[in-house]
Amino acid sequence: MSSLMIGDGVGKGGVAQIQAVVYTVGQSGEEEAFALEDEYNRPWFRTARSWSSIRQDGNSMKLCEDRLLWGAVLACAAAIYVYPLALPTPLLDPDEGLHATISQEMVERGDYGVPRIQGKPFLDKPILFFAAQALSLRTFGMNEAAARLPGFLFALLGVATTVLLARRLFDPGTGLVVALISLTLPVPFSIAQGAVHDVALVPWTNLLLLCWWEADRGDVPKRRLLLVGAAALCVALALLTKGLIGIAVVSVGYGLFVLLSRQL
Repeated sequence: MSSLMIGDGVGKGGVAQIQAVVYTVGQSGEEEAFALEDEYNRPWFRTARSWSSIRQDGNSMKLCEDRLLWGAVLACAAAIYVYPLALPTPLLDPDEGLHATISQEMVERGDYGVPRIQGKPFLDKPILFFAAQALSLRTFGMNEAAARLPGFLFALLGVATTVLLARRLFDPGTGLVVALISLTLPVPFSIAQGAVHDVALVPWTNLLLLCWWEADRGDVPKRRLLLVGAAALCVALALLTKGLIGIAVVSVGYGLFVLLSRQL
């Protein structure tokens, strides 16, 4: 009987201890839960969550804006530069007809090194644009679209290099805006419509400026040497496109930058 009472006492004490432990653990768990909830509802935590949601919304809006800008850029390129190639518009500008005639004679003679008009060398303009136009006429036939195609391609290349320069000097968002502006400027568009040499000069001057800019800020000798070589190639292409004027404008502009920044 006494052993039973002792067993009953031990049993009751064990149950009491277990209940105490469970109550303590439950109470501490509730306290931790309340502490976490209280921490979660603190003003600074709510502010952080608000900023996080605002940042996510801002990133989504920026991505949407970038897509809209890219869509506008592609639509402008298609409507302003590509679509006119399909129109049966005759060669209107006197220079446009003259240059197309010279390129046609280059194809007929098989001489892509010297531009000629009625068999006589035409030395008023360099060879690069004539050669590109002659290659287009030989590939796509003797028609207005083939005569204008090199001008359109050089114009689009000029827009692309302008965007590249803007992205390097500023940021990708500025590059998108510059692309949209460059595609809708009336003067480059009108020059691209006529098969003239000026439109082919823009890409080389842009790339020349970019190479000089990168070489001026580079600190790796091998990379700077490569950039100087690329700049020399751009100078050669500019000379073959428009003569000395191909580097005169860039040299004056960059020379003023060097003087104003006191790098000499």
